[in-house]
Amino acid sequence: MTLTNTEGKAHKVVIRGQLISRASFLNRTTQKLHLTPYKLRDLNTAQFLHPNTALSIEIEQITNQLNDLLLQQIALTPQTLKLRHYTQENRAGKKLASLLRHQQTQSKIQYLITNTGRKIYSPLDINAETAAYYQDLYNLKDDPQTNQPTQDEIRKFLSQIHL
Repeated sequence: MTLTNTEGKAHKVVIRGQLISRASFLNRTTQKLHLTPYKLRDLNTAQFLHPNTALSIEIEQITNQLNDLLLQQIALTPQTLKLRHYTQENRAGKKLASLLRHQQTQSKIQYLITNTGRKIYSPLDINAETAAYYQDLYNLKDDPQTNQPTQDEIRKFLSQIHL
């Protein structure tokens, strides 16, 4: 079933009307929720200064309205959380994905130049070459030019230093 141009526009108008109605309802509810505590405070102050049964009744009505508004908000919270979970959870936004992609390309080693001047592009070869470099760097026992201290020399050195 395909929609004609007129049906599509009519559907769009209906959806827009529902969204506007929902937004205005939420705005009214939010405004009431923010203004009611101030109204309640003013009535409590007036009741304290000039006790009156009419004010007591009005305070009770406004307290009930505030409780109703808070209960409505509490009832909508799980629905809002579920909606947010289904629409936004486990999905990175376009901006975040772009930043991560840029960061990933910056941290990746594209190639490595060996001692012979040859470029290595394979990640496995890069890892092997890096491992060989650090092995040569830290295994000084095999290097004949590096002084290999004896146990007595080490003890003498440690006894002479003062930390």
